[in-house]
Amino acid sequence: MIQPNQTYVLDRGYMEYQLVQDVDDGAAWVVVRAYNNIEVETIEELPVILPDAVKNQWSHVRDRIVRPKDPEYAHIRFRLVECTVGTTTYRLITNLYHLTTFQIILL
Repeated sequence: MIQPNQTYVLDRGYMEYQLVQDVDDGAAWVVVRAYNNIEVETIEELPVILPDAVKNQWSHVRDRIVRPKDPEYAHIRFRLVECTVGTTTYRLITNLYHLTTFQIILL
């Protein structure tokens, strides 16, 4: 069902590490909201550049390349973007490496 060059935006009800790999293998992209208890290891911290207009509303913004701590899925790497708005923290998993942190959060 995965179509190349398509971007899929999913809620966390669909969260599965293998899904990220399958979409990547299908030459497509995904943004999926992760559960708050996601456990990952950081491979690389990415720079976060945000427009001044959102800096007072968004806090604790972090962007990094990670892999799951679960050994079964440790071979899967993805980007994890985290952002707090008010009292809610959002964690977004994606394989969209060519977009900015700001663009991922908007998706």
